[in-house]
Amino acid sequence: TTTTTTTTTTTPEITSSPSSPLVYDLPPQIHLLSFQQRYGPQHSTIIRLMHVYEKGEGEGNVSLDIQNMFPGMNIKKITLMSLTGNIPLDMMKAQRLQWRYNTTTPNKKKDGLHLDNTTTTITLAPMEIVTLLINADPIV
Repeated sequence: TTTTTTTTTTTPEITSSPSSPLVYDLPPQIHLLSFQQRYGPQHSTIIRLMHVYEKGEGEGNVSLDIQNMFPGMNIKKITLMSLTGNIPLDMMKAQRLQWRYNTTTPNKKKDGLHLDNTTTTITLAPMEIVTLLINADPIV
């Protein structure tokens, strides 16, 4: 008997849901946990994304271009926020208590999360959850 294996690659498909501002499907590893629009002087949106695969499962880190999620918007700024979305992540880390260790090598967790400040691309590691505050203006 002969076994034939085929490999298919998927590209983001355009969806047409009138209730969602998202136009493209997310990669299968990424799940949109929440989406909250805020209206006021600065139009902003808070989204929470989760990489649903475990370490060693699938392809590992996944990069995602946030601008592709909002093609009708001009993204001015993306800010990494705490999980609750009430404080920027860098401010929270600066205010965190520094513990003294009795060992010579403290156990430091390295963040897999990376946000490129020159583009709108974010990279998530397996089992990582991120909260983003997105400031954007509609493209006219």
